[in-house]
Amino acid sequence: MECQNSQINAKLFPAGNNDPTDPARIYKLAVGDFFSITVKNTNRTMATLMSDLLYNTGDSPNGKIIVPYGGMILNEDY
Repeated sequence: MECQNSQINAKLFPAGNNDPTDPARIYKLAVGDFFSITVKNTNRTMATLMSDLLYNTGDSPNGKIIVPYGGMILNEDY
């Protein structure tokens, strides 16, 4: 079964529930579920600015730091 971001976000961030310790906000995964996360910066870091200065490239993209992560759930232990 494929789950979309909107389904996960509705469970993790329900309307009107700001308590992060509420057990109702836990999204439980099952064995065989696959997840992936990609984190990337949206601003120009100091390193990006220095690189642009040294290499004379002023139009480089902001997303220089991109970290993909994910995997399959092999064991669920709650």
